[in-house]
Amino acid sequence: MNAADAGNGGEMAKIIWLISFLGVNSIQDIRCRRVWLPSFPLFLAAGIYLGIGQGRGASQLAAFLPGLFLLAAGKVTKGAIGIGDGLTVLMLGVCCSPGEVCEIVLAALMLGAGWAMILLIIKKKGYRQEFPWIPCLFLACVIRMVTV
Repeated sequence: MNAADAGNGGEMAKIIWLISFLGVNSIQDIRCRRVWLPSFPLFLAAGIYLGIGQGRGASQLAAFLPGLFLLAAGKVTKGAIGIGDGLTVLMLGVCCSPGEVCEIVLAALMLGAGWAMILLIIKKKGYRQEFPWIPCLFLACVIRMVTV
């Protein structure tokens, strides 16, 4: 997923899909601390219709593992990790390879940890308070597109 390689239609559709999906849910996460649930079936249908993520066979199923892991972690931690975060990462598996999903999630975790440290240092939040994480996914995706 490289913005420079976006010349072919599939890559461009993938970039538009990611930016749109993560952008809509980032705004919603910042405003309401929730994801916009109607976006999930809409973007899932669009991803399937456009053929994003098709043709990789069984390896494509591995792209859903990070999202499933976050959903399970949210269940184990009794909601410390939001279900919306897990569902959003799960949706990334529709159009990204397993490696791309892992790269985006790890970059988002680092961005989120950095943001949390900044908030702790300026004493704006305590260490147990939550903050929107989907914007970190959005930023990680944009950074990945620009740098890869």
